[in-house]
Amino acid sequence: MVPEGFIPARNLVFYSNAAYYAEVYGCNCIIGGHLIEDTSNFPDASMEFFNSLEKLINKGKHQKDKSVIKFLHPLLKMNKNEVLKLAKKLNVPFELTWSCYYDGDQPCGLCSSCRKRKEVFNELNYLDPVFSL
Repeated sequence: MVPEGFIPARNLVFYSNAAYYAEVYGCNCIIGGHLIEDTSNFPDASMEFFNSLEKLINKGKHQKDKSVIKFLHPLLKMNKNEVLKLAKKLNVPFELTWSCYYDGDQPCGLCSSCRKRKEVFNELNYLDPVFSL
C-alpha cells in the first residue's frame, strides 16, 4: 500500500518545471524543503533521486549553456521537530503555513500530515495558530 500523499512522479514534475524556470531566468540553484521522514516514504525525495535528476537536467541543457543548476535541500537531514524549532527561531508565520494533503479552504486536520503537524507542535509545547482558531 502506498503512503498517504504519494503522487507518482510528483517531484520529477515539480523539479523539472523548476529547472525550466531556473534555466530561463539564469538561476543556478533550486531549493527544496524535504525532511528526513520524506525519504523513507517517498523515493523521489531522496538525495539519490535528486543527484540523478540534477545530472539529467544539466545534461539536457543547450550545449552553449555552460551554467550548472544545483539542487539544495537544507532540511533533508532534519526531522519535523528540528525544523519546527528552527522555524520558531526564525519567526516563521505559522498561520501562513500548511501541512494538509488535501485541497480545501482549511486543512482537514485528519490526514497523516495534519496529525503529524499537531503532534509536533504539541510535543514542543508550541501553539499552532492553524488548529487553534
